[in-house]
Amino acid sequence: MTIPTSIRRSLGLVIGDVLRFRQKGEEVIVTVEPQLPDGERLAREMGYASAVELARALEEGGRAAGQEARDEAELWMAAGEEAWQRVNPE
Repeated sequence: MTIPTSIRRSLGLVIGDVLRFRQKGEEVIVTVEPQLPDGERLAREMGYASAVELARALEEGGRAAGQEARDEAELWMAAGEEAWQRVNPE
């Protein structure tokens, strides 16, 4: 199924998200069930394969350099882990 780019971006859809379809009369309602932690989602939305790849790019001088890049990457990884725990409690 092809989802128009404008809709995909406005919903923040990335590869790995699960779409659920529900029929209500003549309408079809689609809901999104994100399957990735926030840090992974951010990385995918920015065009990286993973949060690790994003962190490496930051380390190598992407938007920030040196310690600042590590700090930013760690914040995103922590946010991703926190989101993952909310979705998949142990």
